[in-house]
Amino acid sequence: MLLSTTSYLFFVTFGYDRGPEEAAGAGFDALDMGYNEGRYQQEFAPDRYEAFCKGLRDRVEGCGLRFNQTHAPYWPTPFSGQGSPLNAAQMELMHRAIRCAGLLGADQAVVHPICCTDKGLQRRVNMDFYGALLPVARESGVRLAIENVWGKDGAGQIAPSVCSFGHELAAYVDAMADKNVIACLDTGHAGLMGQPPEDAIRQLGPRLHALHVHDNDLTRDAHLMPYQGKLNWPRIMAALAEVGYDGDLTFEVASPSVDVYLDKPELMRPAMALLAATGRHLMGLFEQARARKV
Repeated sequence: MLLSTTSYLFFVTFGYDRGPEEAAGAGFDALDMGYNEGRYQQEFAPDRYEAFCKGLRDRVEGCGLRFNQTHAPYWPTPFSGQGSPLNAAQMELMHRAIRCAGLLGADQAVVHPICCTDKGLQRRVNMDFYGALLPVARESGVRLAIENVWGKDGAGQIAPSVCSFGHELAAYVDAMADKNVIACLDTGHAGLMGQPPEDAIRQLGPRLHALHVHDNDLTRDAHLMPYQGKLNWPRIMAALAEVGYDGDLTFEVASPSVDVYLDKPELMRPAMALLAATGRHLMGLFEQARARKV
C-alpha cells in the first residue's frame, strides 16, 4: 500500500519543479494527478501533453515517487437526456486525460459517473459512457475507476445521485464486466449519503482497488483530514483489511483543511507533514487489522 495525495497541493504551492521534492520530503510515496479544463488548455494541451507528461513523470520518479492514479475532468450538471451527455470537446478531454494517466505511469484514472435528470436513463448513459472510454484505457494500460458521487435535490440539498451507495457502485462495476473497470470509494461521499464507509467497503469487496480518503461532518463535502470529522477511521481501515483491499491510501483532502495554505508554503509544509503522518497512522491500523485477520 502506497501513501498518496492529490498533486495540486504541491504543484500549486511549490510548482512543478519543486513540488515532487516537497511531496517526498513530507513523507508521501505517490501522487494522484488531478485534472481540470484549465490545465488542458495549458500544461496538458493537445500539442504538448505528451512531452509535459514525460518530463513530469521523470521529475516525480527522480524523487522516489510515482503517480499511482489520476482524476479525470468531470462536469456536475445533470444530463437532461437531450443530445449527448458530453460534447465532442469534452469527450476529447476525457480521452486525453486517460492517455495522460498512462504516460504518467498511473495504474488507474478515476472517472465520475454521469448523473441524469431522468433516472431511467442513468444506467444506459453510463454504460455507454464508460464503454466509449474503455478502448483508450486498454490502449493506455489504465483501469477506469468509477467513483461514488452525490448530487442535490430540487431544494439544493445534498442527496443521492448515481453510484452513491456501495451496492450501486458494485452493480455498475459488475455490469461493465471488464478487468479494466474497478471501483474507487470516496469515504467522505459515502458519509454524506448516510452510509458508513466501512459498510460500502464490504459491499464493494474485491471490486474495490482505489480510494479517495477524507473526512466530513456528514452534512458538507468538506474534504477534511481524517479525525477532523465524524467518520470512524479504525472501522474503515478494519473493513479494508477484511475485504483484502490491495490498493493504495490516496488522500483527497482540500478546503478548508489545507487549501488556505496554497499561497503559504511555510504553512503548507507542516500541514502536509501532518497529513502524511495521519496516513501512516491509518496504514498502521490497516496492518494491525490484517494481522488479526490472519
